[in-house]
Amino acid sequence: VSTHHPPSSPDLNAIEQAWKLLRNRLDETQPSTCEARAEFVRRVYGACRYVNNHHRAALISMCRNQKVRADELIEADGGRIDR
Repeated sequence: VSTHHPPSSPDLNAIEQAWKLLRNRLDETQPSTCEARAEFVRRVYGACRYVNNHHRAALISMCRNQKVRADELIEADGGRIDR
């Protein structure tokens, strides 16, 4: 077993991958002007709904493929894996 990978690699953490999808959606929907807090909260809820609806299979896969991601990380000699 290789010990070259970092012990807390974000590639092994499914929630980090889910946050990435959410951040990407928030970036895509970012308004051109400053938004009020209530508008931001609505946008976050909308982004969550979007990710749940459009990335459902990816979210489920993230939760079920931990061993595959660990094997890929070991094969990459501890480097980042492209997902």
